[in-house]
Amino acid sequence: MLLKNRKKGDVLSAKLTSGEEIFGRYVSETSDVIVMSKVMKLVIAANGNPGFTSVLQTSSQEELEFRKDHFILIAATDEQIKNDYIQSTSRITVATPNESAIIQP
Repeated sequence: MLLKNRKKGDVLSAKLTSGEEIFGRYVSETSDVIVMSKVMKLVIAANGNPGFTSVLQTSSQEELEFRKDHFILIAATDEQIKNDYIQSTSRITVATPNESAIIQP
């Protein structure tokens, strides 16, 4: 079950056999293991806004190995969730299509 057309750094969504949904950056894989970095899980704040928290009490920057038999499915992450994830795991603010227009004097 090697993932096709995945590049290092792609943001993936995955459903685990435990029922948790996780997000992370693809690093590499073998026939038995997928390696992801900045692995987080989605949480909903009291105000209803989405947020992210670490799946383990480790540095969220670490690369984690997951056995493939612990996954139900893996897919590319929805664009809005991907942007929220990027903002949560870096200091980058992703521009919206309205904000990304070139401003001319």
